Amino acid sequence: MRTLIDPWYIPFHLVNIVAMYLILRFLIYKPVKKFVDARHNMYTSTKETTEKQLSEATTRNEEAERLLNDAKQQSEDMLREAGELAISQQKDMLEKARQETRVYMEHARANLELEKVIVTEQLKKDAVQMAVDMCKMILKREINAQEHQQLVDDYLDKLG
Repeated sequence: MRTLIDPWYIPFHLVNIVAMYLILRFLIYKPVKKFVDARHNMYTSTKETTEKQLSEATTRNEEAERLLNDAKQQSEDMLREAGELAISQQKDMLEKARQETRVYMEHARANLELEKVIVTEQLKKDAVQMAVDMCKMILKREINAQEHQQLVDDYLDKLG
């Protein structure tokens, strides 16, 4: 009787399976694995390069932001210093104007005092001259300079 499965088929099939496995492994699996590994390596290196570039870009961005913030701070400092300088110059100019005004006022007061003294002295001289003239008329006599000075001194001593 013939059996459905011939015992020689089993080793033949086993050899055929092993041969197919080896052929497929060398002809298809290894090249495909090599291609997949190369592609994986390419994606890995691209990913690493991209991450490195992203890291560098982030670092540059942070540096740019830091520089921008420093520039903003410097501009704010410069504006504040300019404002303070302007205020200081304004205060100096006001103080100078006040000082000049004080000097002018002092000169004016001194001139007024001098004018007052001059006018007072002139009034005294005029008053004395009028008194002397009146006395001359009354006495009808001539008074010399020495007598005149004596009369003025006596009169001023009485006033006091």
